Amino acid sequence: MQSLTDTSHPPDASSEADPEDRNRLVDHSTPMKPTRTRHFIVQLGCILCSRELGVFDTLAWPVHGPVVLVQPDGSKMQIADWHRLRCDNCGGSVLPGEITVEDDRGEPPHDWSEDRPRRGRPPKRLVEQRSQNGSTA
Repeated sequence: MQSLTDTSHPPDASSEADPEDRNRLVDHSTPMKPTRTRHFIVQLGCILCSRELGVFDTLAWPVHGPVVLVQPDGSKMQIADWHRLRCDNCGGSVLPGEITVEDDRGEPPHDWSEDRPRRGRPPKRLVEQRSQNGSTA
């Protein structure tokens, strides 16, 4: 290996890796790592009358900022800060009732037709038959 301070001989052009050679060295048969996304589903409810106000989905918890609230009737509403929400029925304060964490794993599609079935150990009768044929030959 050539030291960094040795300047007497320039590096040989054949020793430098060709970009096409680098692509050939990469094993494209190994699957790519899946992408993982964690998100939080938060259900909001009133403290006083215990009515459900809606559900919002976020990538971080606790969330500070705008969110899209899906109300029980299915309508969507953009709200600037869920901490300032009040119940439409009684005017009570709103707190998260249930927080669910979901992990989504996105994987590239897999072509199952290219996957050959695994071959296992042969049955005992075939092993005995092969050993008998092999010992006489």
